[in-house]
Amino acid sequence: MPSLWSGAYNVLRNVRAESCGAANSSDVHIDSDGNELFGIASHQNAYPGTHLDGADNTLVGTVTSNNGDPGVRLWSSNDISETTIVDVLTVGTATHGIFLQMGEGVTMAHVSAVNNCDTGVSMAPATDKAILAPTVNQALLANNANFGLLFVGAVGSGQGLFSYIAALHSGPDSVQMEVEDNMFTGTLFVSEASQNCVVSEDAAGLIQHTCSDTGADGSSSYPGQPSDGSLRINVGVADSFQGPMTSDDSVNQSDVDGAQFYAFTPGQACPASIHGGAVITDSQTRSNAFIQNARELVLDDIGDDDGLCESAEACVYSPNIGAYQGEGDLASSCVLEDGDVSGVIMFSADIDGR
Repeated sequence: MPSLWSGAYNVLRNVRAESCGAANSSDVHIDSDGNELFGIASHQNAYPGTHLDGADNTLVGTVTSNNGDPGVRLWSSNDISETTIVDVLTVGTATHGIFLQMGEGVTMAHVSAVNNCDTGVSMAPATDKAILAPTVNQALLANNANFGLLFVGAVGSGQGLFSYIAALHSGPDSVQMEVEDNMFTGTLFVSEASQNCVVSEDAAGLIQHTCSDTGADGSSSYPGQPSDGSLRINVGVADSFQGPMTSDDSVNQSDVDGAQFYAFTPGQACPASIHGGAVITDSQTRSNAFIQNARELVLDDIGDDDGLCESAEACVYSPNIGAYQGEGDLASSCVLEDGDVSGVIMFSADIDGR
């Protein structure tokens, strides 16, 4: 079990931990501040796959599966504020996929939490703790036994920013919000849960049961809430695997007669879903303004290696919700329109899963 119990500002790359069964053990256990972890794999362990207990840590490119506790746990004994986790896949844990228990300004992006025995992303503070102003962008939360997304907490919790969330096939509720001042933007995808959105606060960001005011597919009105995201209902994961299409696809709205209209063409204008104005800003002390549908190409000696696509960085187009954004070689860059984020070199994977 790799552990950092003291010290700070360490870098771990390409660590694999498997079949650790000792009491209170995690695959990778970080109990200090300012560490950077890249390419972590943790499987079949008795306790959490990756455990972070410290502030200003960065976790990029992590796969965890079949662990006895959360795939990624952001623990509560120390301050874990300002932590960033990007490109994370957690599958088949005995509890939550990702479990946040305290902190301010925690940012998660391009995460997939699927087939877990409790909740996909659970933000539930420990006793006398609070979770304030988390940011969650591009999250696929599917086939979890309890909730897709859960945000509860004591006084002082809330102010979450949620962008491009797919909470699918998780019961009893797709999304449950019990704190105030949250905003949903981009798109919120839900499926067939008995109650797609359950809220217990007037300013939780969503409307009780229906998510938007009408609950209709494509609606984007949330009276009394700051949210502006488009609601898509009755979304099924299986609908993404229909085989080659040669005519208009009634399930997938991003096609023209079966052909993708978001094609990435090197040397030409980037797809419309990525530009310097398609940006959100997190709530960290040194706030990050980043493109929603792209992620940073890390360890290239250009950017800050937090996985978020910010100004003057090399990035990879991220057309899919969740962690998987393709494979193979990187295509030459497209021409990105500048905005709040500028000077980005935008690449795309040769195989993008579309």
